Amino acid sequence: MDNYEYKQINEIKPTDKKFCLVGKVKKKFNGTIVLEDEQVEIELEGEFEVKEGELVRVFCSKANDHFKIDFLQKITQEELNLFKKFLSLYKMVKEYV
Repeated sequence: MDNYEYKQINEIKPTDKKFCLVGKVKKKFNGTIVLEDEQVEIELEGEFEVKEGELVRVFCSKANDHFKIDFLQKITQEELNLFKKFLSLYKMVKEYV
């Protein structure tokens, strides 16, 4: 069973099968959500109740030549800030382990 690995959009590789992204919904149209993080944006397939401008965490998988959302979780700005702090600490600890 593959786990969803956290990535920024610009870190996604063609070999990635499952990943997790955090960002803001830029657009939503025809079963597609455009998600943007601090770097770039990506189109993801999925029908979810979400509004443009909302912060979300999405768990995605690769389906042929596109990415589909398996699960979407709305988050608050406070949760996003806490997540960024966690990532910063995790990167520091990871260097020593």
